[in-house]
This record gives sequence, structure tokens and C-alpha cells, in this order.
Amino acid sequence: MKIDYKAMRKICLANIVDFEGLGEANTTPDGIFVHRKSENSKVLGVAHLDTVLTSNHFQVINKKKDTRVYNMQLDDRLGVYTLLDLLPQVGINCDILLTEGEETGNSTAQYFESGKYNWIFSFDRRGDDAVLYSYQDNKINEWEKALISSKFKIGIGSFSDIAFMEHLGVKGVNIGTGYIGEHSRNCYASMNTLLSQVQKFKNFYETNKDTKFPHSERQIHYGFRESYWDYGLTKYNPYYKDDTLGCYLCEEGVGINSVNGVYLCDACFASAGICQECDDIFPDTDLMHGLCMDCNYNISRLED
Repeated sequence: MKIDYKAMRKICLANIVDFEGLGEANTTPDGIFVHRKSENSKVLGVAHLDTVLTSNHFQVINKKKDTRVYNMQLDDRLGVYTLLDLLPQVGINCDILLTEGEETGNSTAQYFESGKYNWIFSFDRRGDDAVLYSYQDNKINEWEKALISSKFKIGIGSFSDIAFMEHLGVKGVNIGTGYIGEHSRNCYASMNTLLSQVQKFKNFYETNKDTKFPHSERQIHYGFRESYWDYGLTKYNPYYKDDTLGCYLCEEGVGINSVNGVYLCDACFASAGICQECDDIFPDTDLMHGLCMDCNYNISRLED
């Protein structure tokens, strides 16, 4: 398995319309989705084409023990590259769904319909874990066991395209690709992490590609994540394109998520909480035994 940096650069810097010829392009109220079929595939890989920031800067830096790629569009053009180039190199030729609108909470994945798949996946995640969203049950299910058996660490995430796809009736997973600082000018990805994750996925795919993992759609309950859809986060939100508006918590990321009159970057939004008693917003690391540091309200009630 070899990374083609020229192909990765081309994918990262391309316009969304450049991908329409890769499969069957469909127009929705929130943008397009492109469905590319592979013969006899019963697994669907998903990636989004929209990005928060755009730049023509693409740099590959070799470290002593790793290689880093710097580009603002790695979320999720690195996932697109993985689906189109890396997975076929290891013998994985799955169906592919390329979407738009994920970064604004209106993924066009919600309009995709199909009953042919055994399970779905994406590579749209920082770090080296894997997250399940509403595809995770209160007790470890067979889907989670299968992922753990392939050496995946199960983490907690906010949302991605696959969170919009419960209506397909099968399980899904979002896999980390090794990028750090997504939605910021300093975004980069570790190629060692990416290759390691692809190898884990190869093992998982070969073991489970013919196994169907059914799923029953249900409402998400993750902190204030349920309220995410109430803030009008669409491409018409003026804050979406304003990369000068810093995050309320970290002051480094781009504040595109409106919460109680302030704005959080996606990274802080995914790991923050809000106190229903005093309306304070804070990172998870500021919790003391599940209590708000300001008023001692039991924050765990948010997930009741």
C-alpha cells in the first residue's frame, strides 16, 4: 500500500463539481450526492466533499518516524482519497457515496436510499479511533464486537454523514484518519496513522463484508447534540464562511456552531457540555464528578 501524494493533492484541491463525473450525481435541496457503484458490492463507503476552509496550500513533510500532510481541506477530502485510492490498493472495491452539506449539519446523505448494503462506513474522523454514534447500543452489540476484534478503539463522536443514514437499516462506523486540527489553518494528518487505520479496516472488511448488521433507527441522545439541528446551521449562515470568528472555548478553531449566543468550533462542540441550570458552556475536562464547576448542577442529567 503506497500513498500517492499527487492524487491526494488533486482530490484535496478539487472543486465539488469535479467529482460529479465519478458516478451517478443527484441534486437535493442541500446540494449533491454522487453514488459510485462497484460490481456486487454490499458495503458502502461515505465521504463528504464540502469543507469549512479552503486553501491551495498542500505540503508533505517527512519526519523521522512519520510523514505529515498539511492542508485545510483534509476533513474530509482525506476520506475521499482513502475511498478512491487506498482501499482499492488493498483489494477493497466498495460502493461509494460522496456527499455535500456535512459541515453545515445538512448532509445530502439523508436523501440517499438503498436496501442493498450490509453495513456502511466512513473515514471522516480525527485521530485513530472509530465512532458509532446511534449505531452503538447500551450494551456492546455484535457490530461493536466485530470492530474491537479488528483492533479498533471505540471512541465518542458528535456526528458525520453516517449519522444521517440510520434509515438504511444497517450499522455504520466512522474511522479516524489521523488528521489533527481540522477546520483550522494548521490542519495536518499523520500518514502512519492513516495507513494503520486502513490496514485494520482491511482486516475488518475481509472478515465482515458478507455479514449484514441490521439497525433500527432511533433518536440520538448525546448531551446537547440533539439540539444541534435547532441552530440553523446551513450554508446561508453568515458565520459559516467567516474564518475570522474564533471559537468561544479554544479561540483557535473556526466558530461555526451557535450555542446560547456564542460560537464553537467543531472540535470543541463535539467535546463540550452546557449546564441547564446556569447556561455555562465548558469542555468535558472542566467537569468535576459530573457537576458544573460554577453551580454544582449535575450535568449528567443532560443525557437522561
